[in-house]
Amino acid sequence: MILVSSRNPFSACGYAIRVLTVACLLTAGPVAIAEESPAAQTFRDRTGELGLELANSQACWVDVDNDGWADLCAGGVVWRNNAGKGFVKLAEGLGEVVAADFDNDSFADLFSFSSLRVYRNNSGKAFEPIEMPKLPKCVSVGACWGDFNGDGFVDLYVGGYEDWDAGITYPDLLLVNEKGKSFHLAWSAARFRARGVTACDFDQDGDLDVYVSNYRLQPNLLWLNDGQGKFKDVAAEYNAVGTSPGFAGGHSIGAAWCDFDNDGKFDLGRREKSQIRRLGPMRRLLPGVVRQSRRGGL
Repeated sequence: MILVSSRNPFSACGYAIRVLTVACLLTAGPVAIAEESPAAQTFRDRTGELGLELANSQACWVDVDNDGWADLCAGGVVWRNNAGKGFVKLAEGLGEVVAADFDNDSFADLFSFSSLRVYRNNSGKAFEPIEMPKLPKCVSVGACWGDFNGDGFVDLYVGGYEDWDAGITYPDLLLVNEKGKSFHLAWSAARFRARGVTACDFDQDGDLDVYVSNYRLQPNLLWLNDGQGKFKDVAAEYNAVGTSPGFAGGHSIGAAWCDFDNDGKFDLGRREKSQIRRLGPMRRLLPGVVRQSRRGGL
């Protein structure tokens, strides 16, 4: 399971949002490569045609009403998919969100990392905020869901960002799910300025680990989960700090886990606003994409 949210070209959340259609051609048998000019563009902007009004914001796709059609959460608005024919507003004013079923009622709920609120999904018809614990002041641009302590309920890792003018670093937060009722703050620390957070069981030991992409030439964090929701930063050990010579860290703006080379191990795609370099024993496949070594190092 991979859960991700970031301002990151690798993820489903980007700055400019458009709804596009893709034309695909399936062929069977031998394929001849013809030396011709590139095919015509196969994407068409249907934003307005489908009834959407979108701004430059983060977004996520999720079927909020369990009708089999992916709905769109973007710019604080939940857009319900009308069987692929168009979209209508279901809810608004929620902020930028990531989705998961926190109370195990089979409907996807929403966490707004811009307002630090969890919104319970009422059978796909509406969303209502739940009571949250008292939290330290935090400005966040990314968070992820994951069952970090293995109790069957998804928890939250929230990345803290910054107030640049005031010189403030906001804390990362770990919010543990209280059996689908609410959350409690298990941990917080204001060390670095996160731009993206993504969870994945990269070492395949049965629990979700967390990779935090930090900005301002600060080192990225690779949180190794002990299975009980306790984390140890092993970014340096696994060569996943994400830096360049002479600096403690990079300008990471997000990352995504994927098995890029089909060897059964999760690799890591990391996006920087500065130079991207090879990470230790992890072999670079493409700019910004690095391969997990056979011995499990990054």
